[in-house]
Amino acid sequence: MCKIDLHIHTCHSDGAHTPSALIGQLEKSGVEYASFTDHNQLTLPADSSFHKVKLVNGAEFSVSYEGKIIHILGYKLSPCAELDSLIKDINKIQSQKILKVLFYLSRENVKLDYSCLKVRHANLNEITRQLIQKGYVANKKEAFSYYLDRILLKINVEAAVPVENAIACIHASGGFAVLAHPMRITRNMNRINSIFSNLIELGINGMECFYPKHTQKETSHLIEMTNNKKLIISGGSDYHGVIEDSHSIDSLKGLEIPYEYRYKLIERFFV
Repeated sequence: MCKIDLHIHTCHSDGAHTPSALIGQLEKSGVEYASFTDHNQLTLPADSSFHKVKLVNGAEFSVSYEGKIIHILGYKLSPCAELDSLIKDINKIQSQKILKVLFYLSRENVKLDYSCLKVRHANLNEITRQLIQKGYVANKKEAFSYYLDRILLKINVEAAVPVENAIACIHASGGFAVLAHPMRITRNMNRINSIFSNLIELGINGMECFYPKHTQKETSHLIEMTNNKKLIISGGSDYHGVIEDSHSIDSLKGLEIPYEYRYKLIERFFV
């Protein structure tokens, strides 16, 4: 069966591997269609004509919706002034958030390597990685339960870019906007239905229904919800390859999305 993965992170944001290394593993795993969706930036791999994996330009944007941060995936993005402005605005807000997290950690006598944080894309995964490496916590779960969950509650998300602005910028770039991993927002399916209905009014084009942490029942409900609106049914692994999650590069194997949905994705994004 043809395999696909439209949600992969590279070392250009908070992933562990380079695009070329990921392409090599995708080929090895038999994944034919993929997208690098780095956080709040457009990763454009070098000439891809020499390998078998077909790539569609993508990105994952952190935006605000009703006082919460949600993620929107953009596909078939082309560089433009609106997209550049969106990326600049989100990354400025993200940098401010990271500085606030570091401030609260310092008040708890947690000492991290600030120079490393400046070199790498500033994000919570890098902070988590350092908390583990320096022995403050044993794993990612502890990092959030001991420190980050509590600290993030103190940080106001009202300054974040509104979801409708992000969707508009994605459309301006010629792209499609897809709600990422909806069950990470809430496990309440009625609530997801309400959120998705509101996002449809704002121009959302689809939903990431196939996702490793969705149950089979949840996936079926999400497919039905999206199908009823005749919108894009997408899927991806959200692969990062970070050590604390025990995701070696060998675990990047793609998703076996049923043909009836897979061919529509290929037709929409790759033809």
